[in-house]
Amino acid sequence: GFQTKPEDDVDNFSIFDEGGNVKDELKSSYFEYPVSLNPGAKDYILKVLGTNPQDGDAPLYVESLYDVMLTQMIDSEEISEINKELTFYQVYNISDYDSLQPVSTIIDKQEEALTRKDVGKRMLADLDAEKDYVHCHPYDYKTNKPLKWEVVTSEPDSSVTTPYLCIDNQGEYTYKMHNLTGTGYTEVDDEKVFSMSPNGLVVEKVKCGQIYTVSQYTDANSKRHYFYKYYHDLTYTIEDFTDKNSNYVSYSTWASVADRLGYNFGTGDTVPQAGMFNGVVLNNADGRYYRMASTDVGAVTCDMNNYKDSYRFASTPWIVSNVKGDYDTIELTKLFRFHTISDGDTANKEIKISIQNIKTEDGTFEVLIRDINDTDESPIVLERFTKCSMVPGDVGYIAYKIGSYDGLYEAKSKYVTVEVNETLAAQNSIPAGFL
Repeated sequence: GFQTKPEDDVDNFSIFDEGGNVKDELKSSYFEYPVSLNPGAKDYILKVLGTNPQDGDAPLYVESLYDVMLTQMIDSEEISEINKELTFYQVYNISDYDSLQPVSTIIDKQEEALTRKDVGKRMLADLDAEKDYVHCHPYDYKTNKPLKWEVVTSEPDSSVTTPYLCIDNQGEYTYKMHNLTGTGYTEVDDEKVFSMSPNGLVVEKVKCGQIYTVSQYTDANSKRHYFYKYYHDLTYTIEDFTDKNSNYVSYSTWASVADRLGYNFGTGDTVPQAGMFNGVVLNNADGRYYRMASTDVGAVTCDMNNYKDSYRFASTPWIVSNVKGDYDTIELTKLFRFHTISDGDTANKEIKISIQNIKTEDGTFEVLIRDINDTDESPIVLERFTKCSMVPGDVGYIAYKIGSYDGLYEAKSKYVTVEVNETLAAQNSIPAGFL
């Protein structure tokens, strides 16, 4: 069966009580589906979980069962179950964690390079943008204007809400903003502050995980500027999102104003855990959801195949050898398969691969990368790799000529890399079919 849990601590986690039943507090977030590996059974895994995200009600789906050896062992009843031990995966419904509007892309240029055509775009800052000291401008949530600060020599009283830069006798400065939840001031990280002109606009560096909206600002001299804008969290409080009659707090609205992945709302029984409502955001540039992963933002994946790439690429079936052995013992060896360099479903509609001119006498063959829309009668060859072989170290070794998916051999194809089985049986074989 498949089971899920909400916590992160897998090693110290138990979903069952001493009686072997699911704990009451976990029943709402726990599910279990009995599945079978027998294709003829009504609870066959591909029927129960489906093979794409639109099938079934479970937040998991199965892409394929493509291993011929696994299929044979299932048919011979040598394998009767997936695993007796449960493996936990963090899975959830996107709608429960996403109240943020999609972003256009990850920040890839400095604020000074923004133009009019960028206005209105929402961009997510990653760790690279933060390390590159990309500039941004904090705005006041109440006035929707960029924050300005004033230079003072002593801390003003609590009635003054303007951010200020206090300079002591030694010339050291402290940048502080009025704390709306109290009567004093909160010191702001000095490293974030760039603008030091008196009574000027506050300029900071972007912070990883923060979403910025490109906005136009016209200064007193009628000069236009384009800023990465966000609302500073000291310009609003929980009261701004609380209905005065019902005392209901709209945390989803709060999250959309904070516009930050994994924003920590605080603590308390009425406050959701950090990340709720804004754990993920859709990036329209690549169609993937992003979340905070350790110290950087990363695409959400549930990769059970342990591929080295965080993105799923399109792959061909395994190309196999000619059948060897006798009546009682038949051997079929996996030789190689191709992976597209581009990611996603689009790669399935770009190219196809042909193998031809197979020569049994010297073990060589030819690989053609063809346009997906061509025909065998009128092939459109995009790339051709001649005299390929299965022998590592040979000048025609297929991984050397095309490029290996693990990076050991430099990629020479513009479209694919190749994964090669380097066993002795494979080296003494030629391609004869596919699985």
